Amino acid sequence: MARKLDLVTGEADDGDVAGQIEALRVEMAKLAASVSEMIAKSSALGSGLGAKVAQNVEKTAAQATNLASELTSHSIENLAAAGDKAKDASLQLVDAVAAEVRKNPGRTLAITLGLGMILGLMSRSSK
Repeated sequence: MARKLDLVTGEADDGDVAGQIEALRVEMAKLAASVSEMIAKSSALGSGLGAKVAQNVEKTAAQATNLASELTSHSIENLAAAGDKAKDASLQLVDAVAAEVRKNPGRTLAITLGLGMILGLMSRSSK
């Protein structure tokens, strides 16, 4: 599982992908707001260029937020699709085993007994 790194405290924390992306989006928005505020303060000193840069930073932050949201939704869709594939594969395996048991019940019973004996011998203590 991926580990989430808190950028403020530096502590790692387990979390899901969507939560990490959301946290990244929030951090990016905070960073954009901080940069915009600093530029706005410098533009108050008489520079009209600072306001334009602040607007560009805000636009870029909005685009980054939208990209993070799209990435989150795509990640969730991909995870759901992978879960469905895994479920289908496990159901097919169960069906194949059930068909084999119906087809050759004697052989299945012999294999099961043999495995049980082997596991039983392996689990015995050697005292």
